[in-house]
Amino acid sequence: MVDGVVFLDKPSGITSMEAVKIVRRLFHTKAGHTGTLDPIASGLLIVLLGQATRFSEFFIELDKVYLVDALLGERTDTFDCEGKIIEKREVNLNCEDIISLLGSFIGEKLQKPPVFSAKKVAGERAYKLARAGLHVDLKESKVFIRRAELIKCDLPLIQILFEVSSGTYIRSLIDELGQALGCGAHVVALRRLEVGPFSLKEAVRPDELSQKDIQEPDRALCFLPELSLSADEARRVLSGAFLHLPDYHKSGFYRLYMENLFIGVGYLENKTLKPYRLLS
Repeated sequence: MVDGVVFLDKPSGITSMEAVKIVRRLFHTKAGHTGTLDPIASGLLIVLLGQATRFSEFFIELDKVYLVDALLGERTDTFDCEGKIIEKREVNLNCEDIISLLGSFIGEKLQKPPVFSAKKVAGERAYKLARAGLHVDLKESKVFIRRAELIKCDLPLIQILFEVSSGTYIRSLIDELGQALGCGAHVVALRRLEVGPFSLKEAVRPDELSQKDIQEPDRALCFLPELSLSADEARRVLSGAFLHLPDYHKSGFYRLYMENLFIGVGYLENKTLKPYRLLS
């Protein structure tokens, strides 16, 4: 089995799972992504292979950076160009109006996911219920917008750079922006540029993937601090034992090493190291 991480540049027009299937077939191993991109969206998709899939939770919570192209004057039921136009209005504003309003988007806010999303409602995907004409009631969740910058303004087309917390729906942000501007808006193109410390610059397209593009699992967990164990300590942790480490005071998750060999992730609390996600 191949264990590792691939930084994929997903093209638009395919789902995230279709991109993962390409990776599975190429490397003949189990694989999973760490954060869905809509079919219309392209960009950085982190794919974990083999035993590295055990660490998916650590990637899901990372902040994201997106570049989005939006069209003002039209609102759609899916909040993007693949949906049905439900409202048209004139665009009577200038670029300064947009810049001014974007400032109010910064910070924590409650956001309701689009009804045409992969969120589950009673065990069913929301978009499937919406397509069947059923009422979909999705709960609001807290998100954080760290950056909202107007990059291009060629009205009615605009381009915005968003830096957001995990779980933020860019389609919803654009719909909210359009309504706040009084003219409506929807996404026409979306590209994910960054996930946590990882950039699209280090990603490869599915049709260009090769064995050399597989990163070691611990390379992708570089945002976690490192903790080196002796051979005896490592064997104890691998057998499920807790370790008392009086010299370590900061609680949290750590990458664990036996000398230079990565063995997994542990959790340190009250100077006690607990096994959490370990490689076999």
